[in-house]
Amino acid sequence: MGFHIWGSDSGEYYTIIDSIVEKGRVPVGYEGWGFAYPYFYGMEALVAALHLTTGIDALSLMVFILPALTAFLVLPIFFIARKIFSDVRVALLASLFVAVSPPGVFATSHPMPGALGDLLGLLVLYFYLELRPLKRSMGSWIVLFLAISALMVTHHMSAYFVFIALGFYTVIREVLKRTHPSELRRDIPVLYFFLAFMIIYWLVLVEPFREKIVADAFGINGWILIGGVVAGLTLVLGVLRLRRRWEWYYLPHYPDIDRIIKLLSLAGVVAALIMLGIVLTGVPGTSIEVDRSFLLLVIPLLIVIILAAPGPGFARFYEKGLFICAWLGAIMISMVIMVVTENVVLLPYRHTQYFLEPLLILSALGVVELYRYLPSGKELSTKAIVSGIVVLLSLGVAYSAYPPREVIGNFQEGTVYEEMQGVYWVREYSSDFEGKVASDHRMSSLIFGIGGVLGTWDSAYDTLHAEDYANCSEEIGEEGITGVFMDREIEKGAAMLQWENAEPVSREAVGKFEGPPFVRVMDSGFVQVYLVANVTV
Repeated sequence: MGFHIWGSDSGEYYTIIDSIVEKGRVPVGYEGWGFAYPYFYGMEALVAALHLTTGIDALSLMVFILPALTAFLVLPIFFIARKIFSDVRVALLASLFVAVSPPGVFATSHPMPGALGDLLGLLVLYFYLELRPLKRSMGSWIVLFLAISALMVTHHMSAYFVFIALGFYTVIREVLKRTHPSELRRDIPVLYFFLAFMIIYWLVLVEPFREKIVADAFGINGWILIGGVVAGLTLVLGVLRLRRRWEWYYLPHYPDIDRIIKLLSLAGVVAALIMLGIVLTGVPGTSIEVDRSFLLLVIPLLIVIILAAPGPGFARFYEKGLFICAWLGAIMISMVIMVVTENVVLLPYRHTQYFLEPLLILSALGVVELYRYLPSGKELSTKAIVSGIVVLLSLGVAYSAYPPREVIGNFQEGTVYEEMQGVYWVREYSSDFEGKVASDHRMSSLIFGIGGVLGTWDSAYDTLHAEDYANCSEEIGEEGITGVFMDREIEKGAAMLQWENAEPVSREAVGKFEGPPFVRVMDSGFVQVYLVANVTV
């Protein structure tokens, strides 16, 4: 099935772009679901600028050009891997694995700030690595700070992951005494620039972000949180300077073949148990259930991930190898914390896009290093076999990059042309809907952003699923619902909360819309739109 638009929040991003184009600013008094979206407008400003420059339709630019741009994130992956390991084979393999895996395909194919934020985050990490030599021009600092600034106004979650990666690397590197003492002085401006931007922009200028996102994510006042981070970072960096007086050094041991086999075996067992646990109990940190076919679908990706097991052991013998381990470790620690605390802002599964990138770089390193342990004598045959296995694994991973909706909690990410016809119909007759039009999250976004009518997003569960009007009348009144948008894709699964399955709408629930007080005002065979006759707003 071909999709006209890809992504469940595309309508909201479009209405911000439209406001920038038409009014020269982000919308004021924003009434969409993502109340902080207008404040992280980097992606929308880019699309608006391209539209004003080229004259190409803004919606087309958002849907097609942005994913094409973010597909280039494999380039910073390549340069990061080559910078760390000085081996073009590792860099090429890492780029290949990322290019065909979910973070390189599924997540960044969405026209959303997170896709552009991921690209900007990788650029920040690369520019940071380029800054590592002690003698660099002021231009290197300017480029890095500009990249950080662009990241901070584009996507808060991507910025969060980059910050914790750099902070964790600084701490671990100093504890292990892996660099020149003056390197710590080079890190302090970067980390405090991050913090200064967070304070000025996220907390001072973007009040809704401080009051809702930060408070919901961490359960404490934003000012208290950032104060604790500043104080804690200052204390840790101060203690690390004293670390230089200690005589203890970390001396890694180069992995031998026995240790490598044990690591691969252990990684295989752990990966199998985690995947089995997901199938039996659901996605960690959510109530989302996955189909058992999930296991078969992810086998190629699991094999690639398992190959990363000996990677840290090899990485420790590269000058900058600790960076990749700290990058991965910071995100994994964050993910565990979010699972334990059942965080609904920094959702654990949202970490996947970000931790797979350093993990797949380690997988590439593992493949290249393991090649040295293969039997010699038939070098051409061995290379052909290894290359064939890598190609087959890559094809298998690519196949899993766009899983069927049944595998990912029954969520539908795409919107077909027939649904868009319904949205355009709502826009044409928007004056008939004085209140909200009830639908699921995906279609609410488009009804709001393109149709010009308020949606319900995740607040009309009873309206969609109740089998009679009596069981949804209270919700309809409280929410001010004056219309209902229903179609075949919503019937298969109505997406509401991000951490719950998209449940199918029963025949009885759909059937109630054919009786009073609902009046069918549009029916394309695929989409039906109803007015609620006895509700006034």
